[in-house]
Amino acid sequence: MKKANLLLLVLLGALLWSCENDYEIPGDPNIVDALVQRTKPTIEINNYSSFIDASQGVVTRNWIVPPNGTVLNASEGADLSGMNLLHVRFDEVGVFQVGLQATFPDPSMDVDTVFNVTVLDTITAKVGYTFSEADANNGIYTEVPATGLEVEAGSTVYYRDISVGDPDTYVWTLRGATLNAEPDDEADSVISVIYKRLGTYDLEYIARRRFPEGRADTVSLENFMTVVPSTQPVDVVNIAEDGEGVIRMALSRGVKQSTVETAGVESFRLMVDGMEATIQSLVIDNTDESILIITPEENIKNTQTATIEYLAGGGIVSTDEYVLDPFGPLDIELYQPNLAESIDPGFELGSTLLAAPFGPAPTGATIQATTEDAFSGGFSLKVTIPNNGLRNNVFTQSPVIDLPLEAGKKYAVEFKYKQSVSHNGQWTLRLQPGIGWSDGYKVFNGGNDLIADGEWHTRYVELAVRVDTWDDFKMHFQFLGEEDVPITYFFDDFKIFSIDQ
Repeated sequence: MKKANLLLLVLLGALLWSCENDYEIPGDPNIVDALVQRTKPTIEINNYSSFIDASQGVVTRNWIVPPNGTVLNASEGADLSGMNLLHVRFDEVGVFQVGLQATFPDPSMDVDTVFNVTVLDTITAKVGYTFSEADANNGIYTEVPATGLEVEAGSTVYYRDISVGDPDTYVWTLRGATLNAEPDDEADSVISVIYKRLGTYDLEYIARRRFPEGRADTVSLENFMTVVPSTQPVDVVNIAEDGEGVIRMALSRGVKQSTVETAGVESFRLMVDGMEATIQSLVIDNTDESILIITPEENIKNTQTATIEYLAGGGIVSTDEYVLDPFGPLDIELYQPNLAESIDPGFELGSTLLAAPFGPAPTGATIQATTEDAFSGGFSLKVTIPNNGLRNNVFTQSPVIDLPLEAGKKYAVEFKYKQSVSHNGQWTLRLQPGIGWSDGYKVFNGGNDLIADGEWHTRYVELAVRVDTWDDFKMHFQFLGEEDVPITYFFDDFKIFSIDQ
């Protein structure tokens, strides 16, 4: 009997491998005499999934196939009770069930199981759009018309995949448009763009599905978007310092080179730590006429604050003939590359690399990513220390960050936090080498060092100057609760960066 079972299992493996080796076993996997399996839980319409009954000693067998399922390896109306393998094709979209009822000499071994099969439609690519940020946030989109659209220069348009067939890979080609954010590895079904230049532009969109694999479909509209002159002010989209120490000011529309040259550096006022600073040069980016490049005479340190103001009478004119209005002073985002970027410092992956205590964790202590609250984005890190009469000690640490902390440099740690109850507990953030322990570079936070008003705050700490170089490092967290006082923290947006000296 053992040899027969072994032979049957080998045949089962061969059959399933010939279909697809992605299957599941219902019920108790230790019951080897009642074994029913299915190959494909999700298929495209007019494809099939296979079901096999490899049970031993079956007395009766009754397959239940839905009306829209066609058994490919049996004639219509055939008796299926003697068959242990079915290939069932589905010609409708939806979720359908294939069942098997089987009896054995021992009634405790009887099988009555059901498999769900999700049938997806073939992909038909469709694109929705809206001009309203509120509608975009609420998922309200209208399918793009084949006749095209018209917008004023500087307008933002929100696009979204509204295809049939559940695609999971998207390729956007929007000529004449500037993305507000780069798509995430072809995984963004929603994007927003700004049309900055006058003209007529094409739209192309490709929708694909990786599993079950589906034929890609394309929306291709020539001369789809017509951009006309705007009567609205030119907006400042972003002002940020780059790694070379120059300030890049992104505008909602392009500007004319000749008017920028005439306006000159005198048309702007740069303030650093409340003092006026000298601007060395003002030019247009040679690849994007909507970006002004402003170079200070002296480098702005990332521990300083800086603003910039466009003065009345500057005379800069947009490419659609709008004279820029004065604006500012506006804050400049200074260059501070975050050394913690590789470990999801804003917890937006939804399951953070930090969200698990290691070592002895007291009962009820949790460290987890949550959507309950967030300073930015949709997630934060929630730490709960329970009220159990003990001064709980909880540890966690990040994966190793494969970047050096260099001798002679000074580093800072910054993060957002929120707590509601003042307490005598404490927690410590340490920077440590990738392998090993160090207590020399830490941010100590006593319970009363942090504001406890239920609002988000920023904690910024400068660490001692490095006296040796670590090739890599990690963040180590230690939470020490107060007896009989439950404590809850929220954290977000951790930053570790080198301080300009």
